[in-house]
Amino acid sequence: YGRNREDITRQSCITGWDGAMIPCEAGETTRRLPESQWDKYNMGWRDELIYYDFAKSICPGQPVFDPETHSITSVYHLTPLGISPDYMRSSLWLQHLHGMGAHLMWWWCRNEEGSPRSGEFLGGLLTQPQLLDAWGRTVLELRRLTDYVVLFPQLERKVRILYSESSAIHSISNGKYPLDVRDLYEAVYFLDYPAGFVTERMVREGDLKDCSLLIIPGARYVNEQTVAKIREYLQNGGRVLIAGRESLKYDEYGKERDISDFLQKDVYLTGSTARQYSGQLDKAMDQAGIVRPVRVLDKEGNNAWGVELRVASKDGKTVVRRICRKIWLRSKNRKTTIRSVMNCCSDITKPGLTGFYCRWANNPECRTGSTMSITKRLSRQIISG
Repeated sequence: YGRNREDITRQSCITGWDGAMIPCEAGETTRRLPESQWDKYNMGWRDELIYYDFAKSICPGQPVFDPETHSITSVYHLTPLGISPDYMRSSLWLQHLHGMGAHLMWWWCRNEEGSPRSGEFLGGLLTQPQLLDAWGRTVLELRRLTDYVVLFPQLERKVRILYSESSAIHSISNGKYPLDVRDLYEAVYFLDYPAGFVTERMVREGDLKDCSLLIIPGARYVNEQTVAKIREYLQNGGRVLIAGRESLKYDEYGKERDISDFLQKDVYLTGSTARQYSGQLDKAMDQAGIVRPVRVLDKEGNNAWGVELRVASKDGKTVVRRICRKIWLRSKNRKTTIRSVMNCCSDITKPGLTGFYCRWANNPECRTGSTMSITKRLSRQIISG
């Protein structure tokens, strides 16, 4: 739409947008990118939280205000009756843990003359009391734990994903570059470390000095000064990983450049999906010296995909928070799989650690029997030390 989010964020004392988390029951929506996440996750989280991490990468201390929070319903998606209150809790916790400072819950429930407005009337807070109750209780929880919540959006971000405005403009016809950015954001997200961004402008201003690992997601059209700074960064010992063999190949006007002098073959990521990138990025973060004092692993010792974990410090104590958004729709033994996911971090709250977590497990395929009782019992907990 011609918006430059970096300029808007820098020019404002308070940044914000019209955003939304989306429950899986809402089905298809034009608000998200067209592909579906429902075979992987139980809520549409990624295309909302990427805005928060982008804004906090540019202006870490700037508050975020969402004047139209459409987590329940909007003109772009309709939330049916019966949505779990756990969804409301998780969506609010996620947004605030990534930087939301204030919000207004928004939905179009009635027409101008007062008549109910199609499906949006049923999807509002006033027709779903369980969501209204969860909203009020969660806001009180967030206020009670404010001193801890505000730690996480301010965390150091030494892993940065390059955002190239010129590459985004050149990809308007096929939309590929934004999808590449999104996939690498998702790949970093579950590696127990906050994902960060760096724009071309930030690179030219010298912000790579605080970056330990630079990830370039299919940015084909990049300014010459930016490439010169990346070359300097590499010469000074910086680490770079690149998705796409044509990244950095052209300047912003489409003029081809030779990059073979400093980009070697071993800097390129293999694969094309977030899951395929994730293991390579995990290894690179270790090699780059990224400190992750607490890790969450599955029973095979691999990174636990779908579990978000972050670590902060306050008053000499370590604060750990984790949120699970993983669902296993394709598992033959759902009970075993879900139990293993729910318990994979059960030992993180140790002496000297303060932990709190919330999770939503309103999986439409797991609503009966002992599996649902396990997930609902765990999903309603919030533990504070």
